[in-house]
Amino acid sequence: MSNPTDSENVQPPMVYVGESIQWEYKQLSSDTPPTEDTLNELGKEQWELCAVVASGEQFITYLKREK
Repeated sequence: MSNPTDSENVQPPMVYVGESIQWEYKQLSSDTPPTEDTLNELGKEQWELCAVVASGEQFITYLKREK
């Protein structure tokens, strides 16, 4: 069996690059972490949860969605 690079012109794979995605961000502050119902309502508006961070007595919720 021969090595393909010896006998053939091997082409690299084709890579297609689409348009870059632009994001919109939202930050919410609350005394309690977001509830499942709250997150589901935000999800219906296409918001995606990125993180929930406890900062002192506050919970900061970070969300993003495609513009």
